[in-house]
Amino acid sequence: MLAACLMPPSGLPKTPVIPGLDKIVHIALFAVWAFLFTGYARSSGAVALLAGLALGAGIEFLQEASAMGRSFEWWDVAADLAGVLSGYLIRARVIPALLPDTGKITED
Repeated sequence: MLAACLMPPSGLPKTPVIPGLDKIVHIALFAVWAFLFTGYARSSGAVALLAGLALGAGIEFLQEASAMGRSFEWWDVAADLAGVLSGYLIRARVIPALLPDTGKITED
């Protein structure tokens, strides 16, 4: 995930094939991260959201601070948070509804 988010712009297409593809990628990456994070750490939604915010914002600050030509984007952080929320809800609500014997995540 870090490699994809910190890739130099020369490794990225100049014009996305699909408008908004960058945000879709952020949402997907962070949804998978949150799904795995909440399942492995048995974290609450609040912990996952705060950890995802720290990770997403940290990546954006690294992009801004690097000499790779990438910049900080608030919309990327928003997409990261949308992905974290999606991944958490899938783990906490959808999976237990489909597979009731898997147990539930504790919530704050």
